[in-house]
Amino acid sequence: MKNLKIKTLKIAVVAVAIATTVLSCKKKELDTVYIKQQEINEVEIKTLEKLTRYLAISINVEIKEITYDSIKNEFNVRKGVYIVSRKDIEASYVVANEYKLNYE
Repeated sequence: MKNLKIKTLKIAVVAVAIATTVLSCKKKELDTVYIKQQEINEVEIKTLEKLTRYLAISINVEIKEITYDSIKNEFNVRKGVYIVSRKDIEASYVVANEYKLNYE
């Protein structure tokens, strides 16, 4: 009877050790994925801020009048009065040498 309790206790200890190891490895993987996602989001936010500022200066409106629709990938100026795609703004920004010279 005593041997059975000791065997059961050993099995339980080993099971807890294995479970802890597996869970800690999984947590590290999830943390790494979260950090990578966070880095991507920070880069994306900086890019959108840069494009929004460029658009605001280009068409002479305040930055607060421009919103970005991430589903449609469009910039809306003054609640839909002027709508332009992100792709178009990026293409325009690439060749905007005078803007870069004066504002960056």
